[in-house]
Amino acid sequence: MNDNHYDVAILGQGFRYPKTITGALSVLGTLSAICFIIYTILHADSSKLEQIRVWSSMFLGATGEPKETSGTKQIQFWTPSLKTRDTKDVSEWESKVTEDDIFKFGDIIHELDDVNGYRRYEVFGHGKSKKNGVGGG
Repeated sequence: MNDNHYDVAILGQGFRYPKTITGALSVLGTLSAICFIIYTILHADSSKLEQIRVWSSMFLGATGEPKETSGTKQIQFWTPSLKTRDTKDVSEWESKVTEDDIFKFGDIIHELDDVNGYRRYEVFGHGKSKKNGVGGG
């Protein structure tokens, strides 16, 4: 049999008809999967998709009440490290940080239902903020 002979050609791609039951089942399975995907896409109800949302972004408002936002958010914030207390011109609360405080804070963050995880790493820099701990820059 000639290798260039195909039983059917679609868009220039040649195919041979399946000659065994396993070949026929694989073609049937592939076509079924393609039809299912097309049906799912065409009949997707956006209200149902909203109900199966896995992630809900939350943030704290100005008065401390939780508020929901749309989409995924990555929140970054600064916390003092053990090296902070050796820095000049730090607030009293920044100089009293212990290693236990740092791990306790990480445990509290990790236990929150709305938080999938967190990273902690040391950063270097210099910024301006109000001395009472509120505000920033």
